[in-house]
Amino acid sequence: MNSTRQKPSPYFANDRHRALLSLRALSILTSLAALSTLAWTIPVHESVNNDGVGSGLTPGVVASTAYAFLWSTTVLILRYILHIPIHPGVYLALDFIAFGILAGCTIVMVIMIEPFFNSSYSCAGGNDCHGGLLARVEWFGAVMGLVCCAIHFGLFVWACWATHMQRMLQKRRVLVAPGKEVA
Repeated sequence: MNSTRQKPSPYFANDRHRALLSLRALSILTSLAALSTLAWTIPVHESVNNDGVGSGLTPGVVASTAYAFLWSTTVLILRYILHIPIHPGVYLALDFIAFGILAGCTIVMVIMIEPFFNSSYSCAGGNDCHGGLLARVEWFGAVMGLVCCAIHFGLFVWACWATHMQRMLQKRRVLVAPGKEVA
């Protein structure tokens, strides 16, 4: 018996499709871009004067993109390296959480930093604090967070469809005798 042969998934969902792999990889890339840029902005905010926002909203977006990164990385490891099947309902719940917290945190941050969209932060104490660079980096991180949010929304929609198909498949099964099922 060949132990390296992949076992088929017991679930209806074809979660090994190239499009889903691409979306997971893109989620990892966009969340890493958002994580690195927004993590850089947190200590830099201390050198700007009265920006109205501070770094108070940025850690929420960093935490939500970290969650999206960890969830997508976990899926890739479980499905594509260890070949462990995941129930579509797990995809549905965890992708919805990723979408929800990313959407909530990032949209609130974008609303708060909107006045600085085409300008820069003023420096504290007259020193060169790179206020314009800080504003542009924050916007780049916010855009990457929103792209990651859209990707997780797409993955959530796929998970809804896969869960529906799994439930429909279970309803169609007819028990002929105890222990024997016919699809």
